[in-house]
Amino acid sequence: MMGNSILTINAVRVSDVRDFICHVNVDGNIGEGRTQLLAFIDVKNRLTINSKGLYSVHSELYLTVVKEDMDAFFHCEVTYSVPGAEKMIESEHINITIHYPTSEVIVFQDSPQQLVKEGDSVELRCQGDGNPQPVKTFMHNNEVLQTDEDRLVLHNVTRLNSGLYECSCLDTINFENIIGSLNLTVHYLDPVVIIPENTKSLDEGQDLSLTCNALSSLATHAFWYKDHALLEKGNVLILHNASFITAGTYLCEVVSAELPELKRTNTVHIRVRGKPMITDGVAVIPLDTEKAINVSCRATGHPTPTIHWSLSDKQAQLGRWDTRTENSVLSIISISTSSAITASCRAFNDLGTTETSRQIQASEFLLVGSNEPNNNSRNNSSNNQNNHSNNHNKQYDCYDGTKEKASSDDIVVEMKSSKSEEAVLLQGVNGDKRASRDQEQEQDQNQDCASRVNDVHLQEDSPEAKIKRERKMGFALD
Repeated sequence: MMGNSILTINAVRVSDVRDFICHVNVDGNIGEGRTQLLAFIDVKNRLTINSKGLYSVHSELYLTVVKEDMDAFFHCEVTYSVPGAEKMIESEHINITIHYPTSEVIVFQDSPQQLVKEGDSVELRCQGDGNPQPVKTFMHNNEVLQTDEDRLVLHNVTRLNSGLYECSCLDTINFENIIGSLNLTVHYLDPVVIIPENTKSLDEGQDLSLTCNALSSLATHAFWYKDHALLEKGNVLILHNASFITAGTYLCEVVSAELPELKRTNTVHIRVRGKPMITDGVAVIPLDTEKAINVSCRATGHPTPTIHWSLSDKQAQLGRWDTRTENSVLSIISISTSSAITASCRAFNDLGTTETSRQIQASEFLLVGSNEPNNNSRNNSSNNQNNHSNNHNKQYDCYDGTKEKASSDDIVVEMKSSKSEEAVLLQGVNGDKRASRDQEQEQDQNQDCASRVNDVHLQEDSPEAKIKRERKMGFALD
């Protein structure tokens, strides 16, 4: 029995050029037929001979191209015979520009190459697969956006910029409109909230629980710090058995795990109420003179304690200098006496009182032992000078030597020092100029205090103010 099988190829293209093979199997006998398809479409050849007998060959190819031919290269081969051989040459390979309509549009985020957070600049791009590229229009929430060719740049984005972005492409070949889209998410982290927000002062021994949270579009982690040291990982910080050491500023940092650049912080200040505690008892600070010494006393507590000095010889006190912080006070008095003296330091606030005392022997006024300071004394004086001139945000009260504590009308002097408060010393005397305690001495002392205040109201860092202040405080070197 004879049978026919027909293969039909419609719309033949250059890509269809190949060998076609037909297999026939009759009772186990296999036969094969082969044919080659050449898709020239339309080729016109011309052959001419000039007057010298030379041949000229001209060939033209007419081809209907499609989108798949956009990367194809075309060339022409010429084969000719020479005595005893056959040779071939070929033309330059050329690529032709093919115009075809857009069938697909894609929208993609070109930058940043990570999750987007509030404050970022975002660049979106739109691309069609047609040639030439279609006319593009960006839209967000059905609102047409101003764009630069095929890109859309959003500056300083917020969560309101989140949503669906569409790119509408009008094809210039078939005038069809094709739309591509991208859903943009702008991640955010709201301000950190600490509960309780405004903590009242704790009493010594109390416990306090602090909670830290921030609303975010991403999962977050919380960290608690005090004085740059990590205290706790997590949203809750519990302070047990509060003491003066507990007091201070606590910082909570909330960070996104997926986007570490997305983070915020907030702080809370904790105060601990308690009666005063004298941390540094009555201490003697020698000066570069055997006529006077400085005596210091430091107390801690909240509310900030007030220090009251008592001397067995009330006329021995030459001056007083207090340094106050939120929870502590350092008080220094300058005294001059020729015999042993008892100095008592009493610290008190609304919650209680504590007191300490010390007997100071006359020999302690002779630690320097010379009217000409030795090298160490000079160095100490120089250090004191530097300590005094670099002080930061301390409060100093200037006292009259005949008063027990400053009244509301006393002058508060702002000084600056980066050193410890113990280094702020009063130079109560200068040489032998203040040997007597008569009315003239008291007036001189008041003038000296007022002069210190005037110095501070001058430019703090001016050389003239600095030198004047050092001389008045007795820190200047010989």
